[in-house]
Amino acid sequence: MKRVRVKHEGEPKRPLSAYQLHNEKYFPIMKKKAEKATDIFRLLAQRWKNEASEEEKAKFVKKAAKAKKKYDAEIAEFRKEHPVEYKYVEKRKVKVKRDPNKPKRAPTSYNLYMKERRVKIAEKHPDMKSTEVIAQIGKEWREMSDEKKAPYVVLFSNSLTRITYLTHNSHPCHFLVSLTRNSITRMLRKT
Repeated sequence: MKRVRVKHEGEPKRPLSAYQLHNEKYFPIMKKKAEKATDIFRLLAQRWKNEASEEEKAKFVKKAAKAKKKYDAEIAEFRKEHPVEYKYVEKRKVKVKRDPNKPKRAPTSYNLYMKERRVKIAEKHPDMKSTEVIAQIGKEWREMSDEKKAPYVVLFSNSLTRITYLTHNSHPCHFLVSLTRNSITRMLRKT
């Protein structure tokens, strides 16, 4: 659990720092010189570090200090009515990296059919968009009889059995074994 401060409605916003005030002023100028945000902020940082004079920086520092003083007064007044409160939230779960030795999931019977048909359609109609090709293949698959789908279902079950064997023997994902057996059984019952 992570401790986070609760923000109240109407809470004064923190003031900008001297550097942020500088960036706010020169952002439109730098935007004309560069397109990407990273390039714009790189130019702003270079300007602050190399080109801005000490007098110019002092103006921004003075302005930031004045804003900070005003903020401190406002937040002190605000805290009288709304004391600081904290809540606990769960930390984000870290995404687990995929094991490179784990076998990939078996392609479905439709995927196997699509892989075969896509090449043939692309040769016949090279000007056809990929979305149109996929739509046509999907339409063909829906209209196809179970007898014509059978070879692809058998290929699917064979590849699923191979992946189940690999998973069961070389990787600790044993839950996949029961899932794939059920999937194979269901697919074979349909044919």
